[in-house]
Amino acid sequence: MWPSLGDVRTRVRRRLNEATAAFWTDEQLDRMIKAGILDVAAKTLCIENKDSATTTPSSRSVAYTGFKVNFVEYVPPSGAPVGLPRILPHQLGRLPFGGTQPQYWCPWGSAVLIDPVPAAAHSLNLYVADYPDLSVTGDSETLDGSFGLPLETHELVADYATIHALLKDRKFATAGRLYADFTNNVMKARIMFMQRRADTRADIVIPDRLEVQRQSRREE
Repeated sequence: MWPSLGDVRTRVRRRLNEATAAFWTDEQLDRMIKAGILDVAAKTLCIENKDSATTTPSSRSVAYTGFKVNFVEYVPPSGAPVGLPRILPHQLGRLPFGGTQPQYWCPWGSAVLIDPVPAAAHSLNLYVADYPDLSVTGDSETLDGSFGLPLETHELVADYATIHALLKDRKFATAGRLYADFTNNVMKARIMFMQRRADTRADIVIPDRLEVQRQSRREE
C-alpha cells in the first residue's frame, strides 16, 4: 500500500533508477505527480461528488463546479428524488412535459440546462465528476484522502509521472511505449470502475444446467 505523495515519488524514483534527487528534483517529480493526478481524474471521472443546486426562475441554466455532470436528480418538496433523463441541446422545448417541475437536463459548458424552463426555484442534486484539490502539499498527503483518487487509479499516477520524467531525460522511445500502456490502462479503469450500466439478463441468469468436471489423478 503506497497512498501518499511521498510514496508515489519514491516509487517513481525506483522506476527511474535514481534513489535520491540528482537529475530529477523532488519539486519536479511532485509537479509531474500532481499533473498525473489531474490527468487521471479528468480521463476516468473517478472523483465523484453529489452537489446540491437550485434553479433560477425563468432561466434554464444551473451552474456547477467540477469537471462534468454525470446525473441530475429533481428533489421535490416531499418524497424521494427523481432522476432526470439527459437530452441533447436541440431537444430543449420539444419534448412533452407533465407539469412545470424539472423533467430533463443537458450539459452546456460549465452549466446544466433544465427543461422545461423553471418558473420557480426547484432543488436539484448534481452528481459531479470533480477536480482534485491540487493545493494540498506535504509528503504525507494521500491520493485517496487528500486528492480523492480511488485505489484503482493510484498506479496510473506513478505511470504518468514516470513517463514525463523520461521525456525530460530525452528517452522518447521508452516514454512512448509506456504512454501507450498508460492510455490503455486509463481506459480500462474508466470502463471497469467508472462507467455504469444496467445489469443485463446474461449478468443475472442462472444456467439451466451445471456440469462439474473432475480431473482424474494418475497413481504413480
